[in-house]
Amino acid sequence: MAEGGYTSSQGTLEAKRGWATVVGTNKPDVLQNLDRWLGTENEGGLAGQSTGRWEILRNSFKPFPCGIVIHPVIDACIQLHAALAREGHSPAQIESVAAQVHPLVLELTGKKTPKDCLEAKFSVYHSGACGLLLGRATPSDYEDNIVLEPAVIAIRDRITAKIDTSIAADSARVTVALENGEVFTKYVEHAVGSRADPLSDAKLQEKFIDGCKSVSIRDAEAVSQRCWELEDVDDMQQFIKYL
Repeated sequence: MAEGGYTSSQGTLEAKRGWATVVGTNKPDVLQNLDRWLGTENEGGLAGQSTGRWEILRNSFKPFPCGIVIHPVIDACIQLHAALAREGHSPAQIESVAAQVHPLVLELTGKKTPKDCLEAKFSVYHSGACGLLLGRATPSDYEDNIVLEPAVIAIRDRITAKIDTSIAADSARVTVALENGEVFTKYVEHAVGSRADPLSDAKLQEKFIDGCKSVSIRDAEAVSQRCWELEDVDDMQQFIKYL
């Protein structure tokens, strides 16, 4: 890659999140911090003795196509979108949005004015705007045309995010103030898609079908149904024919 002209951080080895810190074995503080992030500190986690558990069983499915630390904010904003609609309000009536977030949110996804799809995936502001304005955050909502959509930018510019050290990594509190003075607040203790609130089968299937829109699958619903039955398939050719 270097021969091809690619560059990287000058502190790749020794930086705060550099190689030495990540893989070093004599770093109990690093392991303990990672335990807290993963929620394993009370389970004989990485800094403790090996428990022989299967880490793959602790995985969950991401509901949104962006940095995972933003997911609690998106979850809260989608719920606020629904709450506003129930009360007969439009996102255009939003005067300000205040998000209280875990420290990693601004460190990793604090891009205030994303210019394209990639930057938007690391922007808590764009993601929150999608949740509030559209009631969703799907792959298509991170395409360049949506990132640069004036209506999305208008909501995005009304969002502020502040660190709250009492907020867990899978939590967020979002408060929306309307032009008429009404205030709506949503606290998400465990974001959808987290271990504590995993995606339902229906939501997982919905995500699969939505993701198929960008590829040439003839019948996404049929394929998704076959996926649930995969363990009973005797001949994979019977499965592949649906692709």
